[in-house]
Amino acid sequence: MTMEKPMNVCVLVGSLRKASLDGMLANALMSLAPSSMKLETVEIGQLPFFNQDLETADTPAQWKTFRQSVKAVDAVLFVTPEHNRSVPPALKNALDVGSRPYGSSVWNRKPGASSAPRRARSGLSAPTII
Repeated sequence: MTMEKPMNVCVLVGSLRKASLDGMLANALMSLAPSSMKLETVEIGQLPFFNQDLETADTPAQWKTFRQSVKAVDAVLFVTPEHNRSVPPALKNALDVGSRPYGSSVWNRKPGASSAPRRARSGLSAPTII
């Protein structure tokens, strides 16, 4: 990206808690981003659980909006806690929603990075899984 057109990055926060460390870390990263990058949170808490039976002409509007938001950006930043040595259900659901329908994944050719605020006894598996 050039200085004229910043790199647009969507930030997906794996924790849905209002006062989560992940949300705080995401906000800090967004405030520290250089002017050559524009970071914006894309909410995942409102996404209905992925169910292939819903992939019809009446696909949930939240899925469509989410997919369009991710498709429109240049890269994705995942900021997530670790839940039971894996990613939280809300983030896993967002990954599933974005990867479908088959052949139309919003993640294709999209650079991504992951971060977790905890590194002591946990927090190592989730970023690796993504």
